Amino acid sequence: MDFKTIFGILKKYLADGYEVPEFFRDLMALTTEVSPEILRAHIDERPLATRKAMADDLRGYEPFVDENNVGEIASNILAEIIQEAVGFIPQDALTKQKQQQLAVKLHW
Repeated sequence: MDFKTIFGILKKYLADGYEVPEFFRDLMALTTEVSPEILRAHIDERPLATRKAMADDLRGYEPFVDENNVGEIASNILAEIIQEAVGFIPQDALTKQKQQQLAVKLHW
């Protein structure tokens, strides 16, 4: 998954009427200045129907996502994308992770 995709899904369910610049600023603050756990808590506070819909949107990328773990999975995806972009995750680890994700998807 890339940043544009996860950003679109998060904005769809979490923006509360904010336009892209304001939502982006808040999202980056939640993820980098504080921690991914704050974003997770923010998602977990959403109504069940919202969490279910968000999980449905993410399921093509993470087959085990549901309304109970969508906060954890979405915040981890975003944190991983940021870490990858700034070089915190070595390329060999990324390759191994992508292979594992593909193997999981092939078993479904």
